[in-house]
Amino acid sequence: MRKLKESGFTLIELLGVFVILGVISLIAIPSFTRLLGRSDANYYKSLDGLVINAAKDYFYDNRNLLPNTVGNSTTVELRSLVNAKYIEQPHSKKNDNCTGYIKVTKADINKYDYVSCLICGDYVYNKNICG
Repeated sequence: MRKLKESGFTLIELLGVFVILGVISLIAIPSFTRLLGRSDANYYKSLDGLVINAAKDYFYDNRNLLPNTVGNSTTVELRSLVNAKYIEQPHSKKNDNCTGYIKVTKADINKYDYVSCLICGDYVYNKNICG
Protein backbone atom coordinates (compact mmCIF):
# COMPACT_ATOMS: atom_id res chain seq x y z
CA MET A 1 0.00 0.00 0.00
CA ARG A 2 1.20 3.40 -0.94
CA LYS A 3 1.65 6.08 1.73
CA LEU A 4 0.04 9.43 0.99
CA LYS A 5 2.30 12.42 1.06
CA GLU A 6 1.25 14.94 3.67
CA SER A 7 1.42 18.58 2.69
CA GLY A 8 0.70 21.78 4.59
CA PHE A 9 1.81 23.30 7.84
CA THR A 10 1.49 21.91 11.31
CA LEU A 11 -0.31 23.83 14.02
CA ILE A 12 3.00 24.61 15.75
CA GLU A 13 4.49 26.06 12.56
CA LEU A 14 1.46 28.29 12.01
CA LEU A 15 1.56 29.41 15.62
CA GLY A 16 5.24 30.29 15.24
CA VAL A 17 4.53 32.39 12.16
CA PHE A 18 1.75 34.30 13.95
CA VAL A 19 3.98 34.96 16.97
CA ILE A 20 6.75 36.31 14.73
CA LEU A 21 4.28 38.52 12.84
CA GLY A 22 2.90 39.81 16.14
CA VAL A 23 6.37 40.76 17.39
CA ILE A 24 7.18 42.52 14.11
CA SER A 25 3.86 44.41 14.32
CA LEU A 26 4.57 45.51 17.90
CA ILE A 27 7.84 47.03 16.71
CA ALA A 28 6.72 48.42 13.34
CA ILE A 29 3.36 50.04 14.11
CA PRO A 30 4.60 52.56 16.73
CA SER A 31 7.55 53.48 14.49
CA PHE A 32 5.24 54.00 11.53
CA THR A 33 2.88 56.13 13.64
CA ARG A 34 5.77 58.35 14.78
CA LEU A 35 6.92 58.67 11.17
CA LEU A 36 3.44 59.83 10.10
CA GLY A 37 3.33 62.34 12.94
CA ARG A 38 6.67 63.83 11.88
CA SER A 39 5.43 63.95 8.30
CA ASP A 40 2.37 65.99 9.37
CA ALA A 41 4.51 68.36 11.43
CA ASN A 42 6.91 68.89 8.52
CA TYR A 43 4.03 69.52 6.11
CA TYR A 44 2.50 72.22 8.32
CA LYS A 45 5.90 73.74 9.11
CA SER A 46 6.51 74.07 5.38
CA LEU A 47 3.03 75.54 4.89
CA ASP A 48 3.75 78.02 7.71
CA GLY A 49 6.90 79.15 5.89
CA LEU A 50 4.93 79.77 2.69
CA VAL A 51 2.29 81.78 4.54
CA ILE A 52 4.91 83.86 6.38
CA ASN A 53 6.70 84.64 3.09
CA ALA A 54 3.39 85.67 1.49
CA ALA A 55 2.71 87.98 4.46
CA LYS A 56 6.18 89.53 4.13
CA ASP A 57 5.50 90.21 0.45
CA TYR A 58 2.09 91.65 1.31
CA PHE A 59 3.48 94.01 3.93
CA TYR A 60 6.38 94.97 1.67
CA ASP A 61 3.82 96.13 -0.89
CA ASN A 62 1.63 97.73 1.83
CA ARG A 63 4.21 99.23 4.21
CA ASN A 64 1.69 101.72 5.52
CA LEU A 65 -0.09 98.82 7.28
CA LEU A 66 2.97 97.85 9.35
CA PRO A 67 3.02 98.93 13.02
CA ASN A 68 5.09 102.07 13.64
CA THR A 69 5.91 101.68 17.34
CA VAL A 70 8.15 98.99 18.84
CA GLY A 71 5.95 96.41 20.58
CA ASN A 72 2.82 97.15 18.54
CA SER A 73 1.25 94.50 16.33
CA THR A 74 -1.06 94.17 13.38
CA THR A 75 -2.59 91.17 11.68
CA VAL A 76 -3.58 90.12 8.20
CA GLU A 77 -6.09 87.36 7.51
CA LEU A 78 -4.98 84.42 5.41
CA ARG A 79 -7.98 84.93 3.12
CA SER A 80 -6.75 88.49 2.42
CA LEU A 81 -3.44 87.07 1.20
CA VAL A 82 -5.32 84.55 -0.94
CA ASN A 83 -7.70 87.18 -2.35
CA ALA A 84 -4.80 89.52 -3.16
CA LYS A 85 -3.06 86.57 -4.90
CA TYR A 86 0.02 86.52 -2.65
CA ILE A 87 -0.54 82.81 -2.03
CA GLU A 88 -2.83 80.07 -3.29
CA GLN A 89 -5.42 78.74 -0.87
CA PRO A 90 -3.55 76.39 1.47
CA HIS A 91 -5.12 73.02 2.25
CA SER A 92 -4.78 70.50 5.05
CA LYS A 93 -3.51 67.01 4.32
CA LYS A 94 -7.18 65.98 4.20
CA ASN A 95 -7.81 68.71 1.58
CA ASP A 96 -9.73 71.07 3.91
CA ASN A 97 -9.17 74.79 3.33
CA CYS A 98 -6.89 76.41 5.88
CA THR A 99 -7.86 79.61 7.67
CA GLY A 100 -6.05 81.86 10.09
CA TYR A 101 -4.01 85.01 10.24
CA ILE A 102 -0.47 86.32 10.44
CA LYS A 103 0.53 88.59 13.31
CA VAL A 104 3.30 91.13 12.66
CA THR A 105 5.00 92.79 15.63
CA LYS A 106 7.54 95.57 15.44
CA ALA A 107 10.40 94.05 17.44
CA ASP A 108 13.03 96.69 16.84
CA ILE A 109 13.47 99.92 14.95
CA ASN A 110 14.22 97.98 11.73
CA LYS A 111 12.90 94.50 12.55
CA TYR A 112 9.47 92.88 12.41
CA ASP A 113 8.50 89.46 13.77
CA TYR A 114 6.00 87.40 11.77
CA VAL A 115 4.01 84.62 13.43
CA SER A 116 1.15 82.70 11.87
CA CYS A 117 -1.94 81.04 13.23
CA LEU A 118 -2.99 78.31 10.81
CA ILE A 119 -6.13 76.24 11.26
CA CYS A 120 -6.26 73.44 8.72
CA GLY A 121 -9.19 71.14 9.38
CA ASP A 122 -8.56 69.47 12.74
CA TYR A 123 -4.91 70.57 12.85
CA VAL A 124 -3.89 73.88 14.43
CA TYR A 125 -0.37 75.12 13.78
CA ASN A 126 1.01 77.50 16.44
CA LYS A 127 -1.70 76.75 19.02
CA ASN A 128 -0.15 79.22 21.48
CA ILE A 129 -0.73 82.06 18.97
CA CYS A 130 -4.23 80.99 17.93
CA GLY A 131 -5.44 81.09 21.51
